[in-house]
Amino acid sequence: MDATAGITYVPLQTRSRSRSRNRRWILAISARRTIVFDADTEELIPGPDLLSEKESPALVYVEDKIY
Repeated sequence: MDATAGITYVPLQTRSRSRSRNRRWILAISARRTIVFDADTEELIPGPDLLSEKESPALVYVEDKIY
């Protein structure tokens, strides 16, 4: 991602249904790209490229999915 571009960050904490372990994530979305940072493993996970530029991107976490 271009460091000068507007980027939206969303911190999340999730809990697995099969285990009681919490997971911490930081989701980043810019005009055309998404990235997930796993705070537990410190791994950057590339998300899907967006089909069109978003002027005011937003992320929503519902159950086990990110929209």
